[in-house]
Amino acid sequence: MRRKIIILPLLLVFLCSTSVFISAASTTSYRFRILNSPDQRQVAYNIAKAQHEMSLEHDKVAQFIAIIEGRIMSLITENIVEKMLGDGFGETGEARYDTNSLDIFVVENNDGTVTINVRNKISGEESELIYNPAQWPDISGF
Repeated sequence: MRRKIIILPLLLVFLCSTSVFISAASTTSYRFRILNSPDQRQVAYNIAKAQHEMSLEHDKVAQFIAIIEGRIMSLITENIVEKMLGDGFGETGEARYDTNSLDIFVVENNDGTVTINVRNKISGEESELIYNPAQWPDISGF
């Protein structure tokens, strides 16, 4: 009797663990076609390895220039928004910002709207953005 009491739970544990392993095997079976073929698997590995090596080979000077340009753009954006929400763009009602790749021209119109013209110096692409700060929520309490 004692033997049956010990064997029955062990058998139950064995059956449960086997079913767990079988279900795990079915969920981890490689249903991706790329992993079923050794050739495709090797190609995928080579591509991933090349991409990883390229990410390590970034030019430090180019990274530094990108960071500086990003910071300059952030400062220009802050300045434009501060002027839009604050006293405006002075007597002329306009401002010009120039970076290596962009020419930004901001005009405050008589009706209070602000028009921002952005021109990409490299591609020549131009965009015009029109904002009406009077319609923005009051953030003076923040």
